[in-house]
Amino acid sequence: MALSQAGSTVDQRSAFGNVKPRLTHSRELEMKTTLQELLIYIIFLTDLCILTFGMVSTDMYYLNRVMANLFLETPVSDKDKTIFKTMGSITDFWEFLEGPLLDGLYWNTWYTENSTSSYRNSSHIYYENLLLGVAQIRQLKVRNNTCSVYPSFRAFMRECYGQYSNNHEDRESFGFKNDSAWHYYTSATLAPWHWGLIGLYSTGGFMFTLSKSKDQSLQMVTFLKEHSWITRGTRVVFIDFSMYNANVNLFCIVRLTMEFPATGGVIPSWQFHSVKLLRYVTYYDYFLASCEVIFCLFIFTFLIQEFIKMKKLKGDYFRDAWNWLDMLLLLNMFLAIINDTYSEVKADFSVIPSREFEISDLIKQGYNKALVKLKLKRQAPEAEDVYLKKLDISRDVSRTGDKDLMRRQISTGQYDTVSARDFQRLSRYTEDLERQLKDVNYRLDTIMRTLPPAQYQQ
Repeated sequence: MALSQAGSTVDQRSAFGNVKPRLTHSRELEMKTTLQELLIYIIFLTDLCILTFGMVSTDMYYLNRVMANLFLETPVSDKDKTIFKTMGSITDFWEFLEGPLLDGLYWNTWYTENSTSSYRNSSHIYYENLLLGVAQIRQLKVRNNTCSVYPSFRAFMRECYGQYSNNHEDRESFGFKNDSAWHYYTSATLAPWHWGLIGLYSTGGFMFTLSKSKDQSLQMVTFLKEHSWITRGTRVVFIDFSMYNANVNLFCIVRLTMEFPATGGVIPSWQFHSVKLLRYVTYYDYFLASCEVIFCLFIFTFLIQEFIKMKKLKGDYFRDAWNWLDMLLLLNMFLAIINDTYSEVKADFSVIPSREFEISDLIKQGYNKALVKLKLKRQAPEAEDVYLKKLDISRDVSRTGDKDLMRRQISTGQYDTVSARDFQRLSRYTEDLERQLKDVNYRLDTIMRTLPPAQYQQ
């Protein structure tokens, strides 16, 4: 019996002796797993921080600030110190269009009165920001008798224009009906409505685009002013344009809004958005692209882990608050990816105006002319006519809004369509083409100086 008790004691000791190593091994495994998870989350947090701060730069802030100072802080005239922010009447609106707006959009000369551009009909705002296309001005109106007048005052108030709403919007042509500025156009894009300070506005309206020439644009604005393009029914005017700065590889999208409330006066507001549409240019951009791929892999891995955990625990999975928090974090990650994609596509379409591809045509045409002068390429006399014909077709389509005409021209080859992807490719090589063109012009000038006068005249 004593032996049996001794054997029992030995077994218990051996049993207790085996338990301690098992507990130690379990703790080591738990610590190892915890450290692994901690390391993975540190890598994930580092990747997330790089993506968050890598998408923005101080250049975006300074570009927005420079553009805001140019268009918002410039007085309408030397005598009148009214600026865009302090605009309060229709008179101030027209003075802003004729003064600070046109002066800010058209930079065709250097401070020494020399030409700033080697290309025809192009403007570089502050000498560095290439204006893409031309500015577009659009207004929305409301119909007469869209508000209720007290019976005692109806004899004195025969016209009544209420606040803006989509149901009260006036879409009938007015004024000079042979001009596009006096016709209503519906928006063909799925752009969201604009939420102003006092109303929500649709994407259609009465619109016109400025010319490539400052003098022609001034004549157009003066004509609209003299013939009352802004009426009592006008409730909002939008001025939209965009530019590209090759030095910092940023697009700046500008919208200046002037709301005309039913109480009278003008309420100005503005939006300046600097975006990087050409994402992958430098080595750092490709490093950010690799971080984006790693971020997506993390999301995919976390999602699989949650599905496995959900399959094991089944109903008990939803009783734990930490599981709900994990699901919320994964949902936010998916929303971040969708929001980034949507913002990039939206900015991509916002930066493409109605005549966005004339800039690349001008660069190519200037480069070809330089090659012809150097006798490196044969002259094509019909190139200029084809280009001008293309511009005339584009203007006719923009004036008439005839979609059938555009389809016929596309089918016959008279109108060339270019996709947004092609525009991005052209934008990537714009800076390289500019360097090549300047180099060719410099060589051409050098050759011309070495030629005798008689040979130069020939």
